[in-house]
This record gives sequence, C-alpha cells and structure tokens, in this order.
Amino acid sequence: MQEKQKRYDEGTMFSEEFARIAKYQLDGMGVASGKAGKYLKRVKVSSLRSPIIAQYLTMAATPFPIQIKLLSSGEPHYELTAAIKQCPHDLGSMILYYAAIVGSIKKSVNDVSERELKAYLDKFTEDYYALFLRASFIKIYRDKGDVQKAEKLEQELKAIAEKRGIEIIVGMDNQFSSPEASWETYKDALKRGDIEDIVECSYKVRVMSRAELKKIDIEMLKKMGENFRKIEKVSIDGNRAKYRRHSIKDGKDVVGTEYFTNVDGEWKVGGLAY
Repeated sequence: MQEKQKRYDEGTMFSEEFARIAKYQLDGMGVASGKAGKYLKRVKVSSLRSPIIAQYLTMAATPFPIQIKLLSSGEPHYELTAAIKQCPHDLGSMILYYAAIVGSIKKSVNDVSERELKAYLDKFTEDYYALFLRASFIKIYRDKGDVQKAEKLEQELKAIAEKRGIEIIVGMDNQFSSPEASWETYKDALKRGDIEDIVECSYKVRVMSRAELKKIDIEMLKKMGENFRKIEKVSIDGNRAKYRRHSIKDGKDVVGTEYFTNVDGEWKVGGLAY
C-alpha cells in the first residue's frame, strides 16, 4: 500500500510539473502575440522540486556519457557544450541537458560548466528550465562571492519576468520569511483549497501525502482555513518555533499549539515538538 501511494504521489508530482511547464509555454505564446501571460503568474526558481523531477525524468533513458555527467560530483567527466549546440529546441532536450548540468555542478562551477551554461541559455533562453538553471548558478556564485556573475543572471531573470508579467522568485520566498507570514500563506492556501500550495507551506513531517490530501473534501480544507485565526509566539529555538494557535469551533475560541520549522531560511508550518 505504501509503495502504491508513493507511486501515486510521484505521478502526481510529475503531472503537476508538466502542467506548470505547459502553462509557462502557453504564456510565452501569448507574449509573442502581444498578449500578457495569464496561466502562470509565479515561478519559484529557488525550489528544489524541479531539479529533482528533471533528474528522475532523464535517468531512465539517458545516453551513458550524460549519465556519468548526471552522477558525477566534482569535475565533470564529459562536456556537453557541443551536444547542447546541436540538439533540437524541444521539451526533451530542455529537460535532459538541464538535469545533466545541474547534476554535475553540485556546489561549484568551472570553465566547463560555464561554457555549458552559455550554450544552454543560447539555445533555451527563456524556456522554463532555463530559469531554474540560472538560479542554480546564481546560488553558487553568491556563495563564492562572485557578485558580478550572479547579478548578470539575476538581471536576465528580472527582464524575463517583466516581459512576461510574472513574478520570478530567486532565493528566499517572502511568503515564508517568518512564522507569521507562513501562517497567513498557509491559511490562504487552505481557504482556496489549493493542495499544491498547502504542500509548499508545510514541513515534511506535517504534510500528508498527496493521496491523503486528495481524499479530503475541498470544502473541508476551505473551512479549516476560515476557522483558523491568529498565532502568538511562545518561543523560537534556532530553526524551530512554537506558537499558540487560535481557531474558531462552534463559535468559541479554541487555543492549540502550532510548530514551525525553518528550512533554508523559509519557515514551514509543522515540525517536531520540543
């Protein structure tokens, strides 16, 4: 049963990712014809979900030299620059070479990976995974203090966002900048019955599987969001926080406990008691 549920969650995760890609591509067609994009208003390029999905999708049917690239940790064993330049401009190539480059750079970049980055951006300039590839390099450049290279890529993302009329989030998401901000974001996601946003708000030990969430009546989720009220800080200890949670039940104020966990600078709803 657990394995079946895991496969269901993975399948849902992949289908949701393809839906985001489709929305982004449709918006691009609209922008090209002079119409503002309307399907995807927000892209969080700091999310780890997309690179993980991309690597899952490519490992099963990837040429051996690129599998070496995907699995390497450190100096790349195979340069993809020429292959990227010659590949078709299609969805499969966009995902394949994105995953290959991200899989090899890990925490550092060098001349080879920068040549691959240039070749990739020349080919897939404004495509979906080109946004995420820029974000991966920006993080590494920022970490090593190479501000000029990071700012150049950030300006490219800013220009794409303005052109498309969307928000591209690089780094920390302000929606999760504090437990209070995360709580408001979480309540809003519940009120809308948006399962994907509920998952995004939740820490891994709190979040139910997508299979479990799908079983819950959307109206019940919305009612939960409506019934939740304010939270009050009790304590913060490093990356964990404890709050009093107020909610309404049968017209009465009910006080409970809510825990938050800081993950890479973002506060997520839920966590282990302490």
